[in-house]
Amino acid sequence: PNRGAGMADTPTEGTSDMSGTGGFDFAGAADDMASQAAQYEPQGAMQVLRLMETMPDALTSIANVFKHLAEKADSELPLNPAIAGALGDIHDSLMNAVAGSEELAPLFRAVHEADVARHEDPRNGEEKWDTNNND
Repeated sequence: PNRGAGMADTPTEGTSDMSGTGGFDFAGAADDMASQAAQYEPQGAMQVLRLMETMPDALTSIANVFKHLAEKADSELPLNPAIAGALGDIHDSLMNAVAGSEELAPLFRAVHEADVARHEDPRNGEEKWDTNNND
């Protein structure tokens, strides 16, 4: 992916920053997440539920990247205040995504209530009802 037209991809002398971003490789971290998602193969639906339960915290961490950058742009970097404002707006938008992601796990639990209950509080001999063990 294009990580900024005109940005050098070689580190400045005395540094080891291969991304040209001053040591903060946001795009690389995002690419890693996308790659993991593309390769994700859960062994069961309960693993999907656990993933959904972690999404709000993960998205909050991503949103906080923009919050920290907005604060840094406002107080430490020689940037026009509009940049800090735009970064803050992105943070706010991502926090809306966090709110949306908080609905995923409860929705999963609601629409798969019986299945989840069988995993969280199995009956004696529950495995005998496994569709893989029955004809």
